[in-house]
Amino acid sequence: MFSEWVVNVGRRDAMSRVAHLFCEMAIRCEQAGQGHRLSFSLPITQTDLADATGMTGVHVNRTLKELRMRSAVELRSGTVTIHDWDQLAKIGNFNAAYMLLDGQSPRITEAA
Repeated sequence: MFSEWVVNVGRRDAMSRVAHLFCEMAIRCEQAGQGHRLSFSLPITQTDLADATGMTGVHVNRTLKELRMRSAVELRSGTVTIHDWDQLAKIGNFNAAYMLLDGQSPRITEAA
């Protein structure tokens, strides 16, 4: 997971960073029973979102506006609403495999 976030902050453009974060949080909230993939609570400020993605608050604001204009996702009053999952995942280059939702990675072994 660490390497995925290094890529997210170091190699992705602004829109991809935010889209990837929303996709990951959607999966996490769904797995935890705290919402579903298309709508979940995320009480985060634009400043916090900027810190999480290595961006400025102004850039986050512009990026959220662009994602709204593309009808992909919206963050309003602490709730994320994903209007088009496929589009958002494509923008964020998101593949949930790194989250190891199906169990341990084969390269991770338990101590004998």
